[in-house]
Amino acid sequence: RTAKELSAEADASAKTAGKARNALRLYEEASALCPAEPRYAFGRALMHLKLHEAAEAQAVFNELDAMRLSASQSALVEAQRARACGMLAAQRAAEEEVTAAERAAEGKEELMAAVAKAAVGAKDAA
Repeated sequence: RTAKELSAEADASAKTAGKARNALRLYEEASALCPAEPRYAFGRALMHLKLHEAAEAQAVFNELDAMRLSASQSALVEAQRARACGMLAAQRAAEEEVTAAERAAEGKEELMAAVAKAAVGAKDAA
């Protein structure tokens, strides 16, 4: 198949619920056939965002930086790059919250163990 055919199929898949992974694969094939074509790379980036893969989308946006883009394409790339940055920040914040909660739970367990040990010591002293 040609890159255009792959892209058309990817566009159709992207509009169908649950088909983003297939669309991403098709955009990847189209990009492999025409690596200098920004619309295929942009399609890949959008599918990564749709799949909540912000880091992968950022990598594709970095590829797009090396391509010749029109002013409107550059504006689209920057808007979607900002979306990916927001997603990454949210993912990092969520990871930090989980880490903080895990640390708090560990601290609580250590505190409970110390209280239990102190209670045993107090009982033995009495």
